[in-house]
Formats: sequence, C-alpha cells, structure tokens
Amino acid sequence: MRALITIAFVLFLVVSVPLLAWLVPVGGFFLLPLWWVLSLPFVGALCVVWLKDERPQFLPSDIYYPPSSRRYKSWNSIYGWPRASNLFYECCHCLNTLPSETNDPRECSCGNLFITPNYIGAQNPAMVRLYEE
Repeated sequence: MRALITIAFVLFLVVSVPLLAWLVPVGGFFLLPLWWVLSLPFVGALCVVWLKDERPQFLPSDIYYPPSSRRYKSWNSIYGWPRASNLFYECCHCLNTLPSETNDPRECSCGNLFITPNYIGAQNPAMVRLYEE
C-alpha cells in the first residue's frame, strides 16, 4: 500500500508541476492555490500510510478464544438441559467447563453454572454453552 500511494503522489507531482509551470503565465496565480488544494489528499494519504504502525498486531490476551476442537451445539435451556457422557457445559463468564453427567454437585468458579446428579441450571442460561467431545 505504501508503494501504491507513493507512486501516485510522485506521478501527481511529475504531471502537475510542469503543467502548473506552463499554465501559471496563462492563467495567473489562481492556479497555485488550486494546485495546493488538489495535492492535499495525496499528501494526507501519503502521511497516513507512511506513519501507520506496521508492526505485527497481536491478539489481546484478555479475549477468550475457544479451542477449535470443540463442537458447540445449539440448544435452548427452556427445552431442558441435555445429559450425556460426551456433553460438557461451558460458562461464558469464567470459562470453566463442567461435565453434564456427574455424581457429585459441581459449580463453576463464578457461580453461574451448577450441576448436581439430578439437576442442571444456571443463573444466566444465555451465558452457558454446550459442547460435545
């Protein structure tokens, strides 16, 4: 992108300066401010492109990126909380995962998701995801 903007700016200068030198005696000094106004977008684009930080951008560490091996399932807590040995629930608040089948009561670290041998529930079911392993 830098090369394209630089070439466009140099081409504009190469074409416009001789043209301006030829037209100033004919049209007067009105063309000089017009030339400056026409060159401003090129100068601005050139400055933005050259001053832009082109270091590699790293993803922030506070954003959670779920593992790609998880196959998330579409479900609605209104119709029940499915249980199976290969199904797990993930709390989107604290990112803890809990198995859907358990013999002892479990709870995620933020307290949103809780699973007992007889019941599965959440304070905010919209912040819970179901995945299969």
